[in-house]
Formats: sequence, C-alpha cells, structure tokens
Amino acid sequence: MAYSLRHSIDCIPVELLLGTFELLDARTLMLAQGVCRQWHDIIAHDSGLQYKIELELSGIKDEAETKLPKAEQLRLLRSHQSAWRDLSQGHIAIDTVEQSILTNRRLNRGVFFHIKTGDGSGTRTFYCLPSRRRQTGSESWVVNLETYQRVDDYDPSQDLLLVGEYAPTASSGPDYTRIHIRSLKTGGSHNASTLETLIIEHPHRRPEQITYDIQIAHDFVGVLVHDDGLNFWHEKPFTVWNWKSGEKLLEIRAHDIDSFAFLSDEHVVLLTLTIDATDPGRGSRTAALYVHSFAKHVDQPVLTAQSSYDCAFLLPTAIAPLAQGILHSDPDICPHLTDKGEALSDSLIVAGLVLGETHGPILVVYIPASNLLKHLRSISDNAQGQIVEWDAWGPSGTFVDYQWSPGDSPFPVQPNISFIKGMRCIDLTRSPWAEDGLSILDFDQRRLKREDSRNHDRGKHSTADGIVLQPPEVPAALCWNSEGIRTSLRHTRTTFAIDDLRWWSEVQRCDRMLCDDAVMLFIKVCSSSVRRGRSPMLTYRPIQRDREPGCPRTVIEL
Repeated sequence: MAYSLRHSIDCIPVELLLGTFELLDARTLMLAQGVCRQWHDIIAHDSGLQYKIELELSGIKDEAETKLPKAEQLRLLRSHQSAWRDLSQGHIAIDTVEQSILTNRRLNRGVFFHIKTGDGSGTRTFYCLPSRRRQTGSESWVVNLETYQRVDDYDPSQDLLLVGEYAPTASSGPDYTRIHIRSLKTGGSHNASTLETLIIEHPHRRPEQITYDIQIAHDFVGVLVHDDGLNFWHEKPFTVWNWKSGEKLLEIRAHDIDSFAFLSDEHVVLLTLTIDATDPGRGSRTAALYVHSFAKHVDQPVLTAQSSYDCAFLLPTAIAPLAQGILHSDPDICPHLTDKGEALSDSLIVAGLVLGETHGPILVVYIPASNLLKHLRSISDNAQGQIVEWDAWGPSGTFVDYQWSPGDSPFPVQPNISFIKGMRCIDLTRSPWAEDGLSILDFDQRRLKREDSRNHDRGKHSTADGIVLQPPEVPAALCWNSEGIRTSLRHTRTTFAIDDLRWWSEVQRCDRMLCDDAVMLFIKVCSSSVRRGRSPMLTYRPIQRDREPGCPRTVIEL
C-alpha cells in the first residue's frame, strides 16, 4: 500500500506538481515540502515557492512592489531576515535636533511623523524611510491641516489618515470630538470611505482634559477616550467603527478601562484595573484582559456592557496597589480569522502594569495573540463570560519580565510608541547602554524552530528557553507576590551594541521604535553645560543612514 502510494507520487509530472504548488498558501507549502524527497527538492529549488515561504516566516504583511526577478527578491528577503537575526547595520550617521522637542512621534509601516512643541502651523510632514528589501529610497511629503487639528493615527498601506478635532459647544451640553477620515498622501477625502467624519460625544471639558487612544486595524478603528476631568467612577467611552462603511460595530462605556488592543479582525481586548467598591482608597491589585467581539455576525447590540465579554484572562495579582495599565500591540498585523475561527497569523500584545509607588517597578507581560485566541475557541457559545485564571493560561503561554526603575528608558505608558512589529519587539525593560546593548525579542515559534534547526546543523546547542523569572531573581520588594512569577514561553533575544554613541554616559532617555526595515532611536542627552551648573539643554540624537536636509536622523537600517 505504501509502495503503491509512493509510486503514484513519483509518477506525477514535475510541471503538474509545480503548477499545483503555486496555488498553495505558504503554510500548506511547508507541509508539502515534508511529504517526500521529490516534493522537498522541487519546492526548495523554485525561487517563487521559496519566496512565498520566506515571506510567511518573516512576518512581513505584504510583498515589496518591485519588478525584480523572484530569485533577486528572495535574495533580498533572506538578507533582510539575516540582518534581523544578527542585528547587522549599514552605515549610520548621528545628528542632533535642538530642543524644540520632537513630540507626537509615530512610526507606522516605515512612515515616520512628528511635530515640534510650539509649532503653530498646520503643516504636517511625513517621511517614508528607505528600505533595502524594497529597493526604495527615502521620501517625504506635506499634508496641510488646520492648526487646531491633530494627527491621531495613519496607515500607509491604505492611504489612511485620521485627523482629530475637538469641538466644544457653547451650552452646558456635551462636547464632541470629530475624527476626520483623510487620504495620507493628499490630506483630502478618502475615496474608500462613505463617511468623512466619526463623532464621539463626551462631557463638556477643557481640551487638555481629553486624550485619546486610537488604533487602526485593517478596516476597523478603535477609540478609547480618557477624561482627566472626571473622577474614577465615571464611564469612559470605547468605540469600534468600520471606517470604510462608517458603521459603529461596538460601543462600551465603563469606568475601569485603561487600555485596549485589537486581538484579531473580530475581537478587541480591554485591559482593566478592578477597584474594590467597598475599599476604593486602597487601589486595584487585580488586572484582567476582557475580550469582546465586534464581528457583524455576533448577535449582540452595538452598545453593550463590559460584563458582556466573551472571555476574561486574569493577570498576576499584585500585593501593592496598581496605578496604571497599558497595552501595546501592532494592529497592522492583528490576526485574520477564518470561517472556523482559526488565526492565519500571529501577533504580539505587551501589557505593562505600573505599581502605585513613585518610580515603582513595572511588570511587563508578553502575550501572543494566538494564546488568547486558542482559549477563546475552546469556549462554547453558551459558556461566554468565562474567567480564565492566570495559572491556566499565563505561565506556559507568556513571558513575564519587569523594569525595576524607569531610569533612562521608561516603559512607555502611551500606546503610540511603536516598539512591536509582528512577533518581534524591542526589549524596553533594559537600557540599551547596559550590558550587551539594544535587545530585540522574537516570539515567533516557527522562526524559533528554524533557528533550532540551523543550530543543530551547525553542531550548536539548541536555542535556550526564554529567561524565566523566579526567586531570587525577582526582588522581594517588587511587591507582586512572595513566590515570584515563573513563565516558559520560548523566544530568542538578539543584542546589538551601539558602539558609535560614545556619549552614552550623558543619556537621560532613549525612546525606541520598530518597523519592518529599521530600528529607530530617539536619544535625549544632557549637554556639558549641566556639569557647569547651568540649566540642561536637551537634544535628540537619532540615527539614520542618509543625511538629507530636514529629514529626522532616526534609523539603524536593516
């Protein structure tokens, strides 16, 4: 029987096999490559099929738009992935931006945006970073907005720009925030959207009291409104729209929502800090991730309560009160679900839990979206509202680290610091000037298996498990629990010494960002005048290969 099957496989013409393989997706191709020696050799020696597999493993969302032959595209892609593994760099240059400090910095899909404090003009400049993989150079363009309008988020792959505008009313009634849907290239109306403006209603406040977390994920926009003028027990509005149709898909008003992230193209996850109503003065010790569905086929009203969640995942309980929680993610790579609820890709969500004491420690939890989705699929429709204890999902499926003191590189408590790309992220718990330097963590289990295979072929030991926090490595004063936190999610850590920055001892802060083709650093240093007793002049010394006039010096290009 086995011989007959093998004989039948060997008799299939190579041309027919190649035509069939070209129709397969990357995951099926990888399975087919292991069926027999013939199939393995056919797939291994075809540049187009190998490119499809390498692109899937790279985690890059789309292919480079190029007319290069597939063999050359494959070479560039493999070189790009090798640069990530080794954190190799091209020529870098250092430049200084004086302290008209860069603020509102964003890096989305290789396009960088910033404004300067006190800039009263409506001109907004965007920079497309160079890419060796795409064989493209740098590019910049200007979008003109009104002076009272701000850039909230953008997605270059969809030519999408979200522009916020606070609209107070003259009466004592509610105020409104308008989020305009624009073209990123022109600043005009977006052709794919049937609605030009999304409107959020909130109580009458001064503009500086209202802040927003806004994220774009494929066809969806999520908005969480923070109101500093209200006390804790007043509700915050959280809303998900389809920005193309203008349809509101989900609205939740709850007082304890600290942050959110897109879990998939059908789910959002809300981070909450639960306060004991009988003793609110002592603060929260319990943080949880609540998963809500906004898919159109779900039979629930748009306006729903926090208690109507699909599933909740408890995070480690702290001994000391928590002051704040924050979720970071890469919504550009949030998984797409099939009709069976299976994720076609994975992405990383990073939760930061801040203790209430001044300059206290921050617990950092790295969570693959697939871990939460796996538990979500196992819940039947009539068992919604299930609460999953930390011990049931966290130790085996996450990695936990901590930052003892913010120091010169604080863990960002605002969600617009893009230090995650797919399953890779910059380690923000350690200073890039300490020990080996800048660290990149990679939680992609497929790349990990490939690295294990490479090491095995070279006679090296297999990739070690990720760092596991356990006593006495967790200081007793961390105030999380007396036994420490043990996790076992495997990952790789690659470090990169920034030898070019000789003035590292003067660094006060380093913000780090990530995209497919670059690592971006914003380094704030103190001038020598500090040592002479004068007021410090702070400067940013970012890094970039090219030194074009007006372009921020920002990038270690990979």
